[in-house]
Amino acid sequence: MEKFIDPSVTLMDITWKNHGKIYVISDNKSFAKTDKCEKIYRYDANLSWMDLLHQGLLDFKKDFKNSNIVYFMLEDLTPLKHIDLERLQLIEDAFIDLDWSFLYFPHYENEFFFNITHKNQLFSETSDDWLFYSQIGVGLFKLDYLIELCKLGLSNKLKSPWEFEYIKTSTKHYISSYKWPTVRDGYSIQNHVNLQAIRYIDKKGILLWRMLFKTYLNQIPNRIYRHFFRSKMKSLIMNFKNMLNK
Repeated sequence: MEKFIDPSVTLMDITWKNHGKIYVISDNKSFAKTDKCEKIYRYDANLSWMDLLHQGLLDFKKDFKNSNIVYFMLEDLTPLKHIDLERLQLIEDAFIDLDWSFLYFPHYENEFFFNITHKNQLFSETSDDWLFYSQIGVGLFKLDYLIELCKLGLSNKLKSPWEFEYIKTSTKHYISSYKWPTVRDGYSIQNHVNLQAIRYIDKKGILLWRMLFKTYLNQIPNRIYRHFFRSKMKSLIMNFKNMLNK
């Protein structure tokens, strides 16, 4: 998905005008060049997602010893429409004032109970019994705490971003009532372009729109094949079960 980096950041320059410098953590399978990011931290493609993130964060920490708070964003959750900059500033202020370690921005409709108010913004404390206690996508983190979560995940042999979300600690996590301006699942679903993102994207993001649309068209044969293959496999499994039952 690295080919989308530059057009994504070009759009972000419009939708999130005061965003900070961007650093990418990736593997060495791709050699995509970027003029829009400060640096790409690359690691062996055989490493798990959790290992990649952990190594990248440690190296970033070495390079920027005074960086205490970061935005961590999965690459396909670029803000596709304008961010409310005034509101985001208030949310950042609340994060610092209340000395939080983890604040998540939902990118889907939700029914969280937002009962914490600060700077006229609403937040929710993540319930201890919430399965996805460490849900990720877009979030504000204390850098050291994000590294700590990676260490904990690796010690429990977790590998994927989905497994990361199951990590639970005694540290409280929080959720913002501000919905991140994108679509559910972002602009990709399992390495396939999300049609909803093409429909939703700001008109000024023409470079990203064109690339997403072109990629979506190119992926149609693969989508059809996967759909047919899955249907065929389901049919074979059902026939096999029926044979066993007889």
